Amino acid sequence: MTTRVCLLSPAPVWVNPRLVKEADTLHAAGYDVVVGYRADGDVERDDAILATKPWRWHRIDVARARRPVAWILAAWRQRGAEWLVRAGVPTSAVARAAYCRSDGDLADWAMAQDADLYIAHTQPVLAVAADAARSRRVPFAFDCEDLLAEELARCSDCGRTPLIGEHVHLYESADLVCELCRMIRREAPVLSAQVTHRLGSADRNDPAVVVRVSRC
Repeated sequence: MTTRVCLLSPAPVWVNPRLVKEADTLHAAGYDVVVGYRADGDVERDDAILATKPWRWHRIDVARARRPVAWILAAWRQRGAEWLVRAGVPTSAVARAAYCRSDGDLADWAMAQDADLYIAHTQPVLAVAADAARSRRVPFAFDCEDLLAEELARCSDCGRTPLIGEHVHLYESADLVCELCRMIRREAPVLSAQVTHRLGSADRNDPAVVVRVSRC
């Protein structure tokens, strides 16, 4: 029986090339691969990529333009969970909902997959992968994306290098924007992250900045 691997992402496929490469590699190695991800914006780029892939995929569509009711419900759930977290409600379910919009839909889908291994791409879906794996009594893994590789370590708007502790924001246009420039942009980012520290290695293959995803 072929081993099935389920990859999970809180972001569109086109902004997650590492997930695509991993799915391609696993499929080429003979694994049965299925990818589940959330989309709340344009999906033309995703469709162009996915049309060429042999592995299976599932999209949790909560785009405001395509599915306004789903978008509103997902937003309310996340905002309500954020309020509960600030109020000091210490439950894992509340924390998961606050961290990742549409976590419930993605978790329900993931738990329905007959997977032998779950892999979470970035922190927002780590709890989703863990819960799905626990429900099926299988292992899970974690792949933290390098959101700030060396060539992306400058703000697309002002050109400066973000400071340690500062939040940076990734948009559907692939622009990486610093905390200051985020305030003058009207559209919402796809992902946000906090710069935690720079690596001291001189190896050019090492990422220039290590970040912690702060919101989905």
